[in-house]
Amino acid sequence: VHEIVPFTALAVPSGSRPNPFIKTSQWCHDRKPLEKFLNKENEILLTTKDSKALLEGLTHNACIITKSGIIQTAPSHVLPGVGLAHALDAARRLHMPIRRRFPKLVEMDSWKEIFLTNANILCVPVASLTTQYSPSLTFCNDDFTISNAIRETMLG
Repeated sequence: VHEIVPFTALAVPSGSRPNPFIKTSQWCHDRKPLEKFLNKENEILLTTKDSKALLEGLTHNACIITKSGIIQTAPSHVLPGVGLAHALDAARRLHMPIRRRFPKLVEMDSWKEIFLTNANILCVPVASLTTQYSPSLTFCNDDFTISNAIRETMLG
């Protein structure tokens, strides 16, 4: 097993980018104030402006694993990323159901795990999620079984 340090995440209302397939100079300018919260173990997760749905991270795609074992991640019209494609492929190989819809923050009580993915980190669990309008979620290491299985499958 490859040990990893779980991330902490902060959900920030922002709204979606006009075209998520293009990282425009305006997008770089808009995200600049949020970058001060980033480090090797933190990620900013963007939500809709009303904070009802989780969109994506500043540098990662986010996936929710529900207590019923379903993986939820943004629909395919959000920049998919290489890491996300590999994580979803690993989930399919593990026969896990995948739902492509924005995870809703009002459903946080049904979430078992959250993991982040990109081409550099593959799949890293989130230890805690802090939101502006909902109670924070904290996960213990015992909760990372599915995230870790996906990561191990990605590593082959």
